[in-house]
Amino acid sequence: MSERAVRFLHRWVERNDVLNARSVDDVSLLDLATRLFLDSKAAGISESEIVESWDDIRQGLVDIMVRRNLARPTLH
Repeated sequence: MSERAVRFLHRWVERNDVLNARSVDDVSLLDLATRLFLDSKAAGISESEIVESWDDIRQGLVDIMVRRNLARPTLH
């Protein structure tokens, strides 16, 4: 992934509060991917710049989301 795409992705994750209060399932990840591709295209970043590293991006998001969900206290 290009340095420009990496910077975009970091800003996008922060701006969209992607990692908070999300379930970790395929539907949520598909929604995030769709939004990411649309927003990156609007920012002038090609889909190929994002797609070439999608597996790494997806795994990173899942790992972070799982850790955050596990760290949250649950109320019973």
